[in-house]
Amino acid sequence: ICESRIALEQIALSTAAPIYQSDPSLFAELDRIIASMELSAERLEWIEVSKADLSFHREICRVSGNEIVQILWETLARHVFIIFGHEIRDERDAKVMAPQHRRLRDLLAAGDVQALREEIEWHILRVRRRPL
Repeated sequence: ICESRIALEQIALSTAAPIYQSDPSLFAELDRIIASMELSAERLEWIEVSKADLSFHREICRVSGNEIVQILWETLARHVFIIFGHEIRDERDAKVMAPQHRRLRDLLAAGDVQALREEIEWHILRVRRRPL
């Protein structure tokens, strides 16, 4: 799932970046989602954090305007939600969830497509690299 998600989100981010740059008002929804994620993480409400996480990535796919990317994201999102349910999360995760998504948002604002492609791979594979 991770490799498919990386490929899909790299397409979405590459397509969405210039759209966000041309219409900065689109960031309002990402900012709202990040704020919701932050609040849920502070409360250690992991289901709500997971929902916000998926909403963040769904919004980028929506803004990309690529209908196939949106359909594929919805298919993958179900599996990603299941994976989130199997992750053991703790206070360490609560501190990094919103900042990780804020970094993606900031890279979108900068329009740095190469950095976005690299960051999304790191973002998706973060659990595999996390120390126990």
